Amino acid sequence: MASLNTQDREFLTTIFGDRVTFDRIERKLYSHDIAAMPGLVKPLVGDATCDAVVQPRTEQQVVDLLTWAARRGVALTPRGKATSGYGGVIPVKKGVVVDFYFMKDVLEVDHDAAAPASARTSTATSPTTSSRYASPCRRARCECSRATTST
Repeated sequence: MASLNTQDREFLTTIFGDRVTFDRIERKLYSHDIAAMPGLVKPLVGDATCDAVVQPRTEQQVVDLLTWAARRGVALTPRGKATSGYGGVIPVKKGVVVDFYFMKDVLEVDHDAAAPASARTSTATSPTTSSRYASPCRRARCECSRATTST
């Protein structure tokens, strides 16, 4: 994965303004969740401090960020409230942590949308991949809890 250069920092500052940070302390805080990483795992992960943190407010900012990241090969790590203790918000490939705090209002859920079975977070960054993904419950036609989980 590419590390951020001056042009990348300028791009992020242009798109996100005061909702982007490159400050080392803030990046360190955003590079973990509520739990401490187990001692046996930490050496395997190494320094997982992100290169930047952004807080999008609009769908267009997310689209611009995904397009830029795919083109530049920059890893993106989505972050909700980071209240789980499973390491899902740890940017093991560095890159940019995307804090979705300001996008917490759900505007629409499309339960009939479909994605290929092979769709993963990494394929979602491709500009050619459809941005409409159905919930796993809908795709698998299973009965499961619709409770919101935290990240």
